[in-house]
Amino acid sequence: MTKINAIIMASGFSKRMKEDKLYLNINNNYMIDNIIDIIKKSEIDDFVVIVREENLKKTKYLKNNEINFIINKYANKGQSSSIKLGIKHFKDECNFMFIPCDQPNLNVNFINKLVLESKKNKNLFIVPRFKNSNYTPTIFPYKYKEELLKLDKDIGGRYILLKNKQYMKFIDLKSNYLVKDIDTKDDYKKWLMGEIFMKDKIAVIRGGGDIASGTIKKLYNVGFKILVLEIQNPTSIRRTVSFSEVLYDNNFCLEGCKAVVTKNLDEIKSAWDKNLIPVYIDEKAEIISEIKPDILIDAILAKKNLGTNKTMAPITIALGPGFEAGKDVDIVIETKRGHDLGRLIFEGFAKENTKIPGEIKGYSKERVIHSNEPGIINNMKNIGDIVKKDEKIAKINNEYVLATIDGVLRGIIRDKTKVFKGMKIADIDPRKEEVDNCYKISDKARNIAGGVLEAILILNNRGF
Repeated sequence: MTKINAIIMASGFSKRMKEDKLYLNINNNYMIDNIIDIIKKSEIDDFVVIVREENLKKTKYLKNNEINFIINKYANKGQSSSIKLGIKHFKDECNFMFIPCDQPNLNVNFINKLVLESKKNKNLFIVPRFKNSNYTPTIFPYKYKEELLKLDKDIGGRYILLKNKQYMKFIDLKSNYLVKDIDTKDDYKKWLMGEIFMKDKIAVIRGGGDIASGTIKKLYNVGFKILVLEIQNPTSIRRTVSFSEVLYDNNFCLEGCKAVVTKNLDEIKSAWDKNLIPVYIDEKAEIISEIKPDILIDAILAKKNLGTNKTMAPITIALGPGFEAGKDVDIVIETKRGHDLGRLIFEGFAKENTKIPGEIKGYSKERVIHSNEPGIINNMKNIGDIVKKDEKIAKINNEYVLATIDGVLRGIIRDKTKVFKGMKIADIDPRKEEVDNCYKISDKARNIAGGVLEAILILNNRGF
């Protein structure tokens, strides 16, 4: 089996940082010791650290001679000097992993992934890739040893990679989180403040109904740029808590988050600049080819897949049944009420839709009202009204729609909507005292939103 040995590149001068970044505090550790800890725990066969003499004074490993290190007396001649010293250190045949010290989010699993790929593809370069950009750590096959030894000045291995593109094995990443480096004091400040992933990342959500809106608001609150994709005439029942409602009401605002209708990419970007949530009519999600989102979430809740697939974004998530986790999308979120609500599914499907609503105060299917015939609905009651059983709440053609239980009308489809027989048109909450909940995101939607955020962070931290 091919050996994979690592060369930790730690003899740079941190010119952009204007102080030695090897000693930045990363996870209660010096930056250089942080990467050494990771490599020691990984499946790397052997490693060496290339340093300057002044680096030997502080770090826990170097000052105690606990690891192999080489002092680069010619560090001022550029990166090639460190590459050569590292390669010459290893006497046996091996592939070479070149690792910088300034990637604080690297982890053991990712290093092991690279090692495994190199062992399976010993004659290929192993290159992490995100959105067509290549990153380090990179593994070079042994057969390129002599070419590496011929590098000069500040020319690194990139020169060899460019000549041999056909021999690259790419490790496609969900985000650049793992391989993000720290070059400046501003980079380090952002890292300390946690501004390492969500800021400026684009999340496209297919669907703007009440369950989807819980996810929309949570991701908006934590810093994502949100784009909501909707159909031409959405028919949300809980309209007061659905961002899709902005297509009918230009002033729609949900719990302090204002949405705006957009008609093209420029208007979408303008909405982001104004800290608004753009809603765009695009049933087939065709705009993603222009947007190139980091995350795609199918929150249509159609109980079947209407065209979402894993190629649409580096991270893909779907809510509810109709999607196979690991095949259609990366992760599926359970949407059925009960013990598993909000659970992350990494393989397989969410529970099938039983068409039986969750129970509230002993009422379940009685809470939801369906149309008995096709036609145009004429509402007689509004969301938030207190109603009694058998009270008239709407009329379809010549037939009245009656309240099925006493309670508060939590949702009713928009007035003058064309409905079909069996279509869900209203929702009654038996808790009359919960009128305010008609205007707040539900516990179910918040629970699911938490699962979505957890899924994003897991996939982001896993990286591949």
